[in-house]
Amino acid sequence: MASFSETSNLNKATLKIAPNPFKTNTVIAVKSESETFSKVEILNILGKKVRTLVLENDIAVLNKENLYSGIYFVKCVGNKESILIGKVIIE
Repeated sequence: MASFSETSNLNKATLKIAPNPFKTNTVIAVKSESETFSKVEILNILGKKVRTLVLENDIAVLNKENLYSGIYFVKCVGNKESILIGKVIIE
């Protein structure tokens, strides 16, 4: 199956998730010229936060451990209250 990378742009900020969909883990990368992002929240389809990841060098790894297959939202909140949102699919 081919890998899919989702990219969102907001004020020159980029959110990349690859591979997507994934079976065991995926890499979440956030880049911004004008904003600092320090954490990523993983939300289930109902909007409930199920995991918080710390960005290290603008990268976080999401493991499937204790998560069901399905669609999840990836929310990155910046220090200037900018928000990037993407989606990830767990097989």
